[in-house]
Amino acid sequence: MDQLEILVVNDASTDRTADIAKKYEQRYPDSIKVVTKDNGGHGSTLNYSIRYATGKYFKMLDGDDWFDTDQFIKFIEQL
Repeated sequence: MDQLEILVVNDASTDRTADIAKKYEQRYPDSIKVVTKDNGGHGSTLNYSIRYATGKYFKMLDGDDWFDTDQFIKFIEQL
């Protein structure tokens, strides 16, 4: 976790996304940051999150997608 910066962008969600993400933010304050914005769709969320990113690399994951854990670990190791 200390090698990752995870931005959770709450794009006017009506479910419990922000609440769940904030619990992770409290647990991993050096790695996870929750930001909230008005609903604007994929492109606006991408542009908004880039403003908050501080890492060398940036990878987007939409709320309806997922990463294969093993492949993601390999991806991070290659970076």
